[in-house]
Amino acid sequence: MAKEKTVTAPPAKKAAAAKPAAKTAKTAKAGKPEVSDKDTLVAIVQSTTGSTGTAAKATVAAIVEAISKSIKKNGKFQIVGFGTFTATKRKARTGVNPQTGDKIKIAASKGVRFKPGTKLKASL
Repeated sequence: MAKEKTVTAPPAKKAAAAKPAAKTAKTAKAGKPEVSDKDTLVAIVQSTTGSTGTAAKATVAAIVEAISKSIKKNGKFQIVGFGTFTATKRKARTGVNPQTGDKIKIAASKGVRFKPGTKLKASL
């Protein structure tokens, strides 16, 4: 008589860890959305306008791109009541390494400054 082989199923895999939920707009004390990063801003644009996620991402990307281009071309970008972004230049200078005390050359650089508008200041 031939012995029958018993086939056992391999041990069951543990359930895959649940993926973190997509970032959603956090709510502040007054029930208004709190924006802390670009993804949250996209979620707010999506929920406010009723658009798709792809369209909201494209909208936010277009706004950021327009601000960047304007600062590069004109040296500033202003949203009345919100504030003004201004391009700045810093000259090359000599600095000191705090660990060794050696003098080092710091290259010239460009940056952006933000000056809040009156409505933004008043809302704080």
